[in-house]
Amino acid sequence: MVPLEGLVDAGAESDKLEKELAKLLSDRDYLVKKHANPKFLERAPLEVLDKDRARLAELNAAVDRLEAALMRLGPKKKN
Repeated sequence: MVPLEGLVDAGAESDKLEKELAKLLSDRDYLVKKHANPKFLERAPLEVLDKDRARLAELNAAVDRLEAALMRLGPKKKN
């Protein structure tokens, strides 16, 4: 493990990751709501459903990675 203290601005990196996480969570919420709509599920082609489900799995994995990265950075320091 290489110590990055002093080389990386943890606060800026944390802000960046939180912004990215918010975007991923928004995208994930959209897909979840879309798939909660019975009319959408009835009418959507199977290919669309499969594509959305694959995207949802990708989003969940990305959310997990970002949350883990934020945990490694530790709590934000107050100015």
